[in-house]
Amino acid sequence: MARVVRNFCLRLIFGMATVGNALDKRYHWSIRPVGAIPATLIMGITTLWFLLTWLEPGQPIVGLSERVIAVMQVLWLSAAIWLQWLHQKKADAGLVAS
Repeated sequence: MARVVRNFCLRLIFGMATVGNALDKRYHWSIRPVGAIPATLIMGITTLWFLLTWLEPGQPIVGLSERVIAVMQVLWLSAAIWLQWLHQKKADAGLVAS
């Protein structure tokens, strides 16, 4: 019974945080669920591609798939941070102007 209550509370807290971030315009779309969920799915599919090529012996593209997922993760994180910084800078400029 305690496990069910704990799971319910965790899902409720996570759900409220997700809805709050989804509606909060202080954050750039790339780090809200509208951008983060598709990015996670794409990176997950790419990671599965790497796993499937890694598990098959003699597969010549293991290195390529490893590089693709590594570069994709770095680029997405860098872009999300940079876009949030620009978004926040624009919002701060709007506050100063008003």
